[in-house]
Amino acid sequence: IYTIKGVNLIREAKRKSPNDIIIRIVSGLTMINIPSFFGFKEEGIKDLMYVVKAYETKKINIGEHTISSIYYTLAKYYKSEGKMEKAKDYF
Repeated sequence: IYTIKGVNLIREAKRKSPNDIIIRIVSGLTMINIPSFFGFKEEGIKDLMYVVKAYETKKINIGEHTISSIYYTLAKYYKSEGKMEKAKDYF
């Protein structure tokens, strides 16, 4: 029940500020780390890819540690899904 409440709070924050990078980072990292049976991983991937795209097109300036963590998280996810070529893009 707390998981759903937390996800709903994050979604409300995204609804109110859809372009806020910090909210997208928190959402992405949270959603991707919630157990798969909740079904939030794809939403997490979308949020992290939003951040990656903004970073790679120089629309945002976030620290190297932050973007490295996001790349690593994406790589780990794709590896766990058996998508090694996609994982290599982020390792």
